[in-house]
Amino acid sequence: MSILSDNLKKARHHLAFTQQKAAREIGVKRPLLGAWEEGRAKPSILLLPIICQVYCIVDWRGFLTKEQWDPARQNPSASSLPEFSSIEKRYRKLRGVPRQLADILLKEN
Repeated sequence: MSILSDNLKKARHHLAFTQQKAAREIGVKRPLLGAWEEGRAKPSILLLPIICQVYCIVDWRGFLTKEQWDPARQNPSASSLPEFSSIEKRYRKLRGVPRQLADILLKEN
């Protein structure tokens, strides 16, 4: 399992969502959400703002990078969702080799 898959599961459990409910709220099929939580697949970077919104994630940096991330102990002063939109805009503007490199990095653990 990866940090992301573990933290996806923690966030869902914190809200007492079933996989079915969480998948419906995010707009994906339940088996795909299960694959994310098991580390067999990763969500698209374009879905991260939606995931953060559905799971009420404020500390998205911690969510993505910290093994000990705790959804109940998020820092409300941490950067929140608007930064995702600027990342998404930059990603969408990438072309050629930079876009290919970004895609490769997003697929890695």
